[in-house]
Amino acid sequence: MAKFILKTIIIYGSISLTIIFLINFFSSISFSQSEIEMENGKPFKVELREILTQKFTANRDGLNKVDFLIGSLELDAGDIMKIEIADESCENILRKGLLEKTWLSSENLYRFKFERIPDSEQKIYCIKATLLKTKETVEPIKFFTTETPHYQFLAKNETTLEDSKAPISIRPGYKNSNIIQDLSEINKRISQYKPWFLKHYTISILSILVLMLSFGTITIIIKNLQ
Repeated sequence: MAKFILKTIIIYGSISLTIIFLINFFSSISFSQSEIEMENGKPFKVELREILTQKFTANRDGLNKVDFLIGSLELDAGDIMKIEIADESCENILRKGLLEKTWLSSENLYRFKFERIPDSEQKIYCIKATLLKTKETVEPIKFFTTETPHYQFLAKNETTLEDSKAPISIRPGYKNSNIIQDLSEINKRISQYKPWFLKHYTISILSILVLMLSFGTITIIIKNLQ
């Protein structure tokens, strides 16, 4: 009887953990604007409490993040960068929060994630970045610029009224409205890098692998209990 109860707990526990993992995965996933390559061009410096603005046009609905390439920013050492997303006028704030370090390999890549904006396609948004606090040695923050043709707006220091010679290097990201659209987009993006005979079957293959791994793990654990 005790073994049966333990097996039941293991089975339902494994299923619950799988469901929790999938829910967390799809709730946090977003898709970067893949055609934009971020460049570490000539840096545009912003001092403590100065405000940098950068406008950009969203190319689809569901805007929910912006990636930045920044040098000399040390969040762990006390730097705090406030980011605000405003409308085209830069006056009406739509989203706000703090910049975060990404887990990706680039040491200069930072990210601002925010609640999804459902009707963002072809609308112009204004990023407002403010360095609020620094470590003891105060150094200006260096936003890398880019020569990419995707952005027609220059960055601007609203405090000193200085214009940069190029846009800062940013990359918007978007979140779909449901899981079905997420799966479809994952399939399309993976299709760019897999052999032709696997195209259109990515989701089926991944689903089968996940199920096999889950049931295989449960079976091994139950056998060890017998």
